[in-house]
Amino acid sequence: MLAGAVLADILHGTWDVALRVLHLRALKRPGLVRVPIAERSERGVAVSALATTLSPGTVLIDIDWERRDLLLHVIDASDPDGVRDRLQRFYDRYQRRVFP
Repeated sequence: MLAGAVLADILHGTWDVALRVLHLRALKRPGLVRVPIAERSERGVAVSALATTLSPGTVLIDIDWERRDLLLHVIDASDPDGVRDRLQRFYDRYQRRVFP
């Protein structure tokens, strides 16, 4: 289930980036977003970072263990709370059971 969800996220990210490259979707506001690590284990953080950055349009910049967050560069940072919510929903729904 996790692998399928990652694959679907990769396909979604690929489609989104392709539309932006072809100027069929506006490039509104790329930028940095901090995403809380929350209760993830070290392995869970590594899997979250890998799964997130496999999808085009998102790049891991840093893991700040003191602040307990991931610093990501996303292709659309116009809604940082939406980015955080989407990544937390992905973790809760697919990853938590496999790599907490």
